[in-house]
Amino acid sequence: MSVFSVWGRTAETDDNPEGVEEKTGWTAVLHTLPRVKLERRKIPPGIHSFKAAAVEPTPILSLPNHRAEPPLAALGWTDDEYERFDEMQSDYRSIQMGHWLKNSDSFASHHLLGGYALFQQEFPEEVLEKGLAMFLQIGTDDNARMGWGDGGELTFYADAKALAKGRFERIWGTCQGG
Repeated sequence: MSVFSVWGRTAETDDNPEGVEEKTGWTAVLHTLPRVKLERRKIPPGIHSFKAAAVEPTPILSLPNHRAEPPLAALGWTDDEYERFDEMQSDYRSIQMGHWLKNSDSFASHHLLGGYALFQQEFPEEVLEKGLAMFLQIGTDDNARMGWGDGGELTFYADAKALAKGRFERIWGTCQGG
């Protein structure tokens, strides 16, 4: 899987006016079958490119961390019940972070493939309105020299039903900083 995305202005000559946050075609996800040779393409002028990097996912359990997410919203919890859950999931995330990433900060930026996103700021209501599910979160990564805001993440969502069938349709993304 390869993800290509453009965030914000790419150059002074960018034809995208200030204040426009969404533009069709700014993110593309390509799934390449095994043993198919990839072809390097030239980067368009004015685009900042990060060095390509292969990643190997580590399976972990992720829990929803905002009460608006459908699995939690369906429970109809009181504020007290949600607060107890929030403390538990934060503690659980700290244990996983300490074990897998050697960093027990439950809100430390990291990468996720599938599962539930970590929100530095707020749950994006557009996810519910558009019927989307999180498929990739790219955290601030000093090793790759990628930074999103103040230790934040780029989070990409796709059509939930298509994603369940292995298709990447209606890609939508957010950038949140800490």
